[in-house]
Amino acid sequence: MALGPILGGLVLSRSYNIGFISAAAALTFFGLLTLFFLKETLEVKKGDQRENLRDQFKVLFQALRNKAFVRMLGSFTLMEICATLMWVILAVYIKHNHGIGEAQYSWIPTTNALMVIFLQVAITRRTNRHQATKVMPIGAAFYPVAMLIVALSNNFWGFLTAMVVMTFGELITAPTATAFVANLAPPDQRGRYLGFFGLNWFIALSIGPMGAGVLSDTISPVTPWYAGAVVGVLAVLSFLSLRRLPNQPVSS
Repeated sequence: MALGPILGGLVLSRSYNIGFISAAAALTFFGLLTLFFLKETLEVKKGDQRENLRDQFKVLFQALRNKAFVRMLGSFTLMEICATLMWVILAVYIKHNHGIGEAQYSWIPTTNALMVIFLQVAITRRTNRHQATKVMPIGAAFYPVAMLIVALSNNFWGFLTAMVVMTFGELITAPTATAFVANLAPPDQRGRYLGFFGLNWFIALSIGPMGAGVLSDTISPVTPWYAGAVVGVLAVLSFLSLRRLPNQPVSS
């Protein structure tokens, strides 16, 4: 994540064809490594039965009966809609409206990756001392602030600041939310719960960029960022409402 955007930005600023061909070659190499060198480490005992599709749906319906889990899915999806604007729309927005090209933009996602590398452990140690339902609204509050910074900025440093602000929210909320969901789940179903929880990114990805495109075309290019700020505030309020729900884990 730290090296990819920088290398990609340098290549794409010269040739998109070379960039996509290079990415395809790297993914092919990764696929071959996976195929030939990654082996299953889970020991399958005699008499164990593989979980079928019916069993998986049974776990899903069980999870959806947990109000805390459902509210968590909704809260995190709202927050991730803001994240999709930063990861999908920002590059196009700043290039077409502020003349910031691929090579310069590449430092923005790289900054996110470097912050995760150097700050995640320290921040997680601090957030673990507090109840998850108190930590997550604080982290989510960084997202609407980041949306407003983008809306009000007109230069590279403003957009970089927006990514820094959003990344602090990510560092606070993402590990806390993952632990919260894992602790909500029965011990033998944690993988399934976390798998369902991981769908929130794709739900947000199907809403955020399309909604931003419609708003940009019909109103103005800056409108999606104000709309993102509103969605971010809704995410904060939704996280706050988790405190009133039963069936919550004792700690994060």
